[in-house]
Amino acid sequence: HKIANTIDHMKNHKKSTNFENKNQYDYDIYNENQLDENSQDEIYSEEELREGEQEEEEVYHSGNLEHIVDNFNSRWLKKDPLNLSAPHLWYPLAREVKRKIYVHIGPTNSGKTYSALKRLMEAESGIYCGPLRLLASEQYEKINKAGVPCSLITGQQKIEVPNANHISSTVEMAELNKIVSVAVIDEIQMIGDNERGWAWTKAFLGIPAYEIHLCGSESGLNIIKKLCALTNESIIVKRYKRLTPLSVEERCANMHVKTLDKGDCIVAFSVAKLYDLKNIIESSSKFKCSII
Repeated sequence: HKIANTIDHMKNHKKSTNFENKNQYDYDIYNENQLDENSQDEIYSEEELREGEQEEEEVYHSGNLEHIVDNFNSRWLKKDPLNLSAPHLWYPLAREVKRKIYVHIGPTNSGKTYSALKRLMEAESGIYCGPLRLLASEQYEKINKAGVPCSLITGQQKIEVPNANHISSTVEMAELNKIVSVAVIDEIQMIGDNERGWAWTKAFLGIPAYEIHLCGSESGLNIIKKLCALTNESIIVKRYKRLTPLSVEERCANMHVKTLDKGDCIVAFSVAKLYDLKNIIESSSKFKCSII
């Protein structure tokens, strides 16, 4: 009954919306003072949203995203909400919530995820969605260590913490049936991946949170803009700079077990090679290895 009422409400809202005159929209970047007076979006201060230097903030209002959807027209409004061509309508609970979308873009070690996680831990309830079981476990430990009770849900493991209003999970296990204050979706550029992109798409479209914080690289931004044009949601983009310089050695390093330090990362180009290296390192040194 609730879903039916939500769908009726959405249909009535869409009928009253004029999508025919696309020329009424101008594609601009708005700053804080140029937001529409009726917009419910909030602009958080730099102290709340980042750790480290940021570039200028970008705000994409929902109306200004309409034209970026290729061949966008109002035909989808007449389709059944369960039609496969309209996945944004599969999640009526998320469409019922007035969501605010924050996109944190920057390179590795720029503070973008730190800023989003800080907001998550400040919230009354929330969920973190990461690409790997290892990352979900790491954030689970970090959030609990900060004094915020947090449960862990992955495809292989489930730890329920008493009185926890926060969840750390792999993106495939994202909770879609419970409204939360803040959701953090990490490595959002994976939304364009041919094999796993469906999981990020489902999480972004389906998580019913009042704030959605997306962390990742520039490559995922265009897809997010197109999805927000369909969901009629605005985007606030925060850009970050790398906090420490990245330099390349002048000559190739000669990897040897005796030269390894704790925390070193070794990259190989096949699963078999990774396991060979793991066996060599663990049998010839005091170190233990994880394979990602």
